[in-house]
Formats: sequence, C-alpha cells, structure tokens
Amino acid sequence: PKRVKDVITSACVECVVQDGRAFHLLKGSGFIRLAKELFNSGKLLSLSTNIQIEDLLPNPTTISRNIDRLYTYYKEKLIDLCRSMDSFCLTVDFWTEPYTGLSYCGLSLGHVDLQFQPQTFLIGCYPYQMENKRAPTIRSFIDTVLNEFGLKLNQEKFVMSDNEPTMKCTFNSNCKRVGCSDHYLNKQMQHAFTSTIIDGENVNCESAQDMFDDVKRILSSVRRMHKQQDLSKNLVIYSDTRFGGAFNMLVLFSDVFDEVAEILDSKLFTIYSRIDKDLLSDICEFLSPFITVLETLSDNKRPTLHRVVPFKQFLINKCDIGNDEKQGVKQLKLFLRMKFKK
Repeated sequence: PKRVKDVITSACVECVVQDGRAFHLLKGSGFIRLAKELFNSGKLLSLSTNIQIEDLLPNPTTISRNIDRLYTYYKEKLIDLCRSMDSFCLTVDFWTEPYTGLSYCGLSLGHVDLQFQPQTFLIGCYPYQMENKRAPTIRSFIDTVLNEFGLKLNQEKFVMSDNEPTMKCTFNSNCKRVGCSDHYLNKQMQHAFTSTIIDGENVNCESAQDMFDDVKRILSSVRRMHKQQDLSKNLVIYSDTRFGGAFNMLVLFSDVFDEVAEILDSKLFTIYSRIDKDLLSDICEFLSPFITVLETLSDNKRPTLHRVVPFKQFLINKCDIGNDEKQGVKQLKLFLRMKFKK
C-alpha cells in the first residue's frame, strides 16, 4: 500500500541523513538481505509480542566478533572450490600506498564453471613485507598465498598482470602470463600527457601536456578555494592509478570552460588564457573512443580477451592524422599510434 511505502521511504531518507550514509546503501545486497531477515522475523512474531526492534539488532561488538567467523566460512568454501579447479586465471596487482610507503599485493581468481559461467573471486589484499621486491621474492610470496588455497601455478595456468618489467620476470616461467591490455592502454595515455621520455624515446606531446598541466593547476586551485559551487558542474581531478579519469576531468572542464573564467583571480586567469578551447575540445573528442575501449575491456562479467586485437586495430585507425587537425592532436596521435603498433 502507498501508505506503507511512504513510511518506509521516509525512514530510509532519515536513515541516510541522520547516520551519514550513502544514498546507494539501500541498493546493496547486504542491506537488502538484512531487510528481508527483519521482515521475515516480523511475520513470525505475533502482534501481541512485546518486543523492540533494538532487541533484534546485534551489538556492534557482536558484529565485529563474527566477521572472522564469516571470513573463515567463506574461505573454506573457496578452498574446496579451488581443489576442484582444473584451470584458472590469477590476476596479480602490486601497489604502494604513497603516504605510508606500505606495499600491498592484490590477488583475484578467475574461473569458468561446468555451466561455462565465468566466476571471479577475491583471494585477498595482502601487505607485502618481504625483504625486497625482486621477481624471485615476489613469486615465492605469491606461491605461498596460493598454496594456502590449494592452488599451484604450472604451464596450464594463466596469470594476468600489468606489463611492468618486474611482473614480466616474476611470471616468465611455470605459467602463462597474459599482459593486461587495460593497464597498457592506461599507461600509454598517461605517458602521452605526463612523460617526456619513454624507453629512451621522446614523447613529443608538448602542446597536450602543457594544456593538461594548466587545466590541473586551475582545477586544484578552484577546488581548494571552494569556488566550484559557483559552476554548473562539479570539477574532478584524475587519479594517478587510473588515468582514464583524466578524460572526465578534461570533459567537465571543457563543459564549464566559459564559466571558469568568471571565478578566477588574475594569476589563474593568466594560466587560463593560455588554454586553447578548440584544442581542448578536439582532444576530448579524440579520447572518447579510448575511454569506451577501457570500459569495455574492464568488464568482469564477460570474457574480453578475444576483443583485444580488434580494439587495438580500432584505436590505431583512430590515430590516423587529418590535414586540418591541430598540432596538439597530431602529436598525441603520432605517439599513441607508435605505441599501439609495437
């Protein structure tokens, strides 16, 4: 009934506001399961039962104590499943937290079941506390973690990692390493906008890099001074670990380009005046298919390996140079075309 739904809606609004929770909390599978259990409990209890909802909800300490039990339960189920796997693909990623300097290793497992349905499991995110980061040490660390789950790498098993030299050396034997095309595309885009020399060769994308740096400086200042509330759209800064976000940064800045001029001081306006609006628009248009490819290759529910080669040729074709294009776009196309053809 509408009356019941209105009461629930009101309670949900108060929940996210009073407790400071995200709006999409109510869409989470965990919250929906909790709501179902509370609903079923309500149906079992008679109207005459004198019980408060607080009596049904566990204490935070109780929740904390049960997390390890839940983890152990699901870990044992995953171990049982791993023992039955004839083949699998291991995804490995290493990174270092910049503020603490701590390194971490993330491991996930890809598997196709007997019904030919892809399954992905997160093995864990482990602090890396070994004595060094050389390939043999990393391989030993990963083999130890896999052994805990009854998994062992051999020539029938695949490992997907980034294309950094250390990862290539770590998985150059007793397994089949597959380079991550998504990571490679991200890195080449990052090099095009932020690097001067790669593999001993000049990048030669000065126009795009100068514009990119100017946009970043303006965005950082605008966000720091809390002036973006005067704009029709919120500006964003890209993440170094996911350079595809640079596209969102440039597109949003392009959308409010004329508005930005009205909130800048004289120093920032000098930087702003150096930015070629047409070049910015052309670069955003050029990058659009690259972002589409990144999003498609990042699909974790469907296989994408068979799409890598067609996408590679598709992006190479997008790097064809037109006579009437700006120099900044031509530089980007020359660099990315060279990298994709290697």
